[in-house]
Amino acid sequence: MTVDLVIIARKPIPIDSHQRLLRKFDARGRVILVTDPRLAPMEKRGAGFQRSKAELVVFLDEDVTMRSSDYEALLEFTRSRQGSLLISGAYSNPSGLNASGRAYNHLCRTWVLSAPSRRFLGGAFALWRAPHDDDLFKGITDYGGEEERFAERWQKCVGRIEFCPGFCPEHDSQTTSAEFFQRARRQGRAAREKNPLKTRAPHTLWSSSFSEKPWLLIHMLGVAVGGIEWRIKARSIN
Repeated sequence: MTVDLVIIARKPIPIDSHQRLLRKFDARGRVILVTDPRLAPMEKRGAGFQRSKAELVVFLDEDVTMRSSDYEALLEFTRSRQGSLLISGAYSNPSGLNASGRAYNHLCRTWVLSAPSRRFLGGAFALWRAPHDDDLFKGITDYGGEEERFAERWQKCVGRIEFCPGFCPEHDSQTTSAEFFQRARRQGRAAREKNPLKTRAPHTLWSSSFSEKPWLLIHMLGVAVGGIEWRIKARSIN
C-alpha cells in the first residue's frame, strides 16, 4: 500500500518530521504541501489530491500532527476494506494545550461522533482507494463547513464514510479568545446555511471539564451571533 500525506497551510512550513514518520510506514510515500493563497481550504486539498497517486491519502491542516499510532490505526482499518472509502477521525490534545484549545477539540470529537453518517471531518481525514481526480473538491470555496460539504458530495457521488476510532492526530488549536469567538461566528453562519449538525453542540457542555466550560459558552455565543448575521444577510438578499 502507498500512503501520501497532503498538508494545507497558509505559508510554507517545515515538513521534515512528517516525512520521517511517513517513511517508517511507506518508503515511497510523499508529503505534499499546498500553500497557494488563491485557493480555499478544500480547493487546496483537491490540488494536493490531484498530485497524489497513493492508495491512501491523508489530509491534515497545518496545526494537526499525526503520530505513529495514527498511521498504524489507518493501515489496520483499511486492511479489510473494499472499494472507495472516506475515513474520519477525532482530535487529541498535544501536551501543553490551553483550555480554549482543549474545548475546541472536545467540540470536534463530539461533532464527529454525533454527526449523521460521520459527516463532520475537521482538519484530518483520509481517502482510501478514491478516484484520482479533483472534481469532488471543485467549487467548495467555503471557509467554515467546507469539510461537511465535501463529505455530503462524497456520499452522493462515491460512497461510504466510516469513522476510524484509532485515528486521533494531535490538534494544536490554541487560540486567543478573539480568534476562538471569530471561529465560532464562521461556524454559526455555516450551520444556519447548510450544516444543522453543528447547532447541536451545546450539549457538550455537560460532558466537558470545568476549565473548558467557559470556552464552550463563548463558542455558543459566537455560533448564535454568526447565525443571526446569516439570517440578516439572507433577508437583505430576498
